[in-house]
Amino acid sequence: MGKEKQEYPLITDDLVFDHVMGKKENCMELLRRAYPELDSKDTEVLTQYDGKTAYKAEHIRLDVWARDDQGRVFDFEIRRKNDGDLEQRMRYYIGNLI
Repeated sequence: MGKEKQEYPLITDDLVFDHVMGKKENCMELLRRAYPELDSKDTEVLTQYDGKTAYKAEHIRLDVWARDDQGRVFDFEIRRKNDGDLEQRMRYYIGNLI
């Protein structure tokens, strides 16, 4: 009889993502690893943001949105698979962030 392979949830699963990234210190660690120059205690972080980012912007959902004390905005998106639309999707998000 074969042994079944144990599957564990990944960071791309919403429950795991919410649990891990729901803590500001975890979000800040991710941001610092991607942007070492970002070392601000005054960084505002939102996870699973669902709404508008500006007055005339479209409604969007962002996995991790952050703004540092210099006014720079960061968006991190977790993708389960490559649908071939990443470039178009990122342009859409950027257009709604500015």
